[in-house]
Amino acid sequence: MRSILILSCLFLAACSEAPKPESAATLFEGAKLISDGSTVIDNSAFLMENGKFTKVGKKGAVEAPAGAARVDLAGKTVIPALIDSHAHLGWAVIRTGAIGKDTYTKENLIDHLDPRRLLRSRRHPQPRHRPR
Repeated sequence: MRSILILSCLFLAACSEAPKPESAATLFEGAKLISDGSTVIDNSAFLMENGKFTKVGKKGAVEAPAGAARVDLAGKTVIPALIDSHAHLGWAVIRTGAIGKDTYTKENLIDHLDPRRLLRSRRHPQPRHRPR
């Protein structure tokens, strides 16, 4: 079970494409922020420094350090720690990176669910492919 959890985390990390801030601090403003399932801040502002939340509040009340990047999230909702685990297991061939209707087979699906796959993929790294 632990192997599957580790594999899932690594898969999600490889598929995510978070914007890279120009500085170590980024101020996000304007989103509806749902912090713990019961606390909602409309038109929020939150500061991330070195990948961690350091300040949270209303837009205009949170100050960013000099040189911090700013991201306008007006009209968006942010729920920290909610992970998009949407995946199409069995679709891509791990060794070749091929994706298509002919690659979705029982054998390929079993290969995706096999925790030993992580070890094989480390020995044969493939470029990431994203369907359009």
